[in-house]
Formats: sequence, structure tokens, C-alpha cells
Amino acid sequence: MTEDTVVCRLELHSNYDCTNSFDTLENSDYLRAVYAAVKTSVTRKAMMHEHVNGAYGGALFCFVFRTTSDRLNELSGAIVEGQAVRVPKGTQFGFHSRFQGASSPFDETTRRGVVLAARYGPTEYDRIEIVDDGHEVGQYNYSIRSVYGDTGFIRPADVIVLLDTTTSQGGLKK
Repeated sequence: MTEDTVVCRLELHSNYDCTNSFDTLENSDYLRAVYAAVKTSVTRKAMMHEHVNGAYGGALFCFVFRTTSDRLNELSGAIVEGQAVRVPKGTQFGFHSRFQGASSPFDETTRRGVVLAARYGPTEYDRIEIVDDGHEVGQYNYSIRSVYGDTGFIRPADVIVLLDTTTSQGGLKK
């Protein structure tokens, strides 16, 4: 990676808002909706490991990775335009609350790649968003760096834009 490397969060928003530490996959509409979108690449056990180790108030499921600022801009523009992105095998994931300043440890990684549509579910709120972790601004907008004091543990991942955005329900490429 070059000097213009940035840490990114690819967050999954849902019609069901977010998750909190007392939620389970059985009682949380947010966790069920997100798990349906990522279950081909994320095991239930790994997702819940991350959840119980840091999903505090207002937490969102996210993939975290390092990339170049050019790739971040490309991904951001593609998502705004409604294009799908591919998250490769081995990408770290977990939960982060920019409102509470809490994160899971991001110990777990995807077991295979996953394709996510910009709008992955049936409502306008079921969408992905890419966030530059180093440029959080405003009150109650905590970054992973502000939680841990460092982001050296976040590894690079080659998240790419897909030009063919034909997807099935759940955000997975047909």
C-alpha cells in the first residue's frame, strides 16, 4: 500500500436500524437481515463472536479494510450510483458504533468472497455505505482509531466495484 492508504468501513444499514449488546440473532431483525446478506461468507459463529465482543449501542455490522484513497473514491461513487461491490475472502468484519465509540475486535474474516448490492434488501434502508474511518467529523462520530487508538491491526483487502449488478435477494450475485 502507498502513503495514501486509508482505513474503510463498509457498513450495512437496514430498515431495522442497528444492533445493541443485548440482541441475539434470534431476537434482532437487524442481525437477521444483515446475516441473510452475508451468510455465504460469514459464519453465524464468527458473526456472533464479534457481536458479543463489542456490539454496543447503535452498532452496525461492517467489513473493515485498508485501501487507497483512489479506490475509496471509486467505491463510494459506485455505491452512490447503485453498483455492487465484491468483498474478497479474508476481509475482516465486525461491529462498530460511531455513536457510542465502541467496536468489536475485528478478529474474524470472511471465509469466501461476497457480492453486495448497493441496495441489498427490499427497502430503501437496506443499503451499504463506505466510510473513511479517518475522516469522521462531528459530535458522536467515533472512528475505529478513536476506539482503539490505532488501526494497525486492520489489513488491506481488494474490495472492487462490479459492473454487472444483477443480484438476487440478499445481495448475492446470481
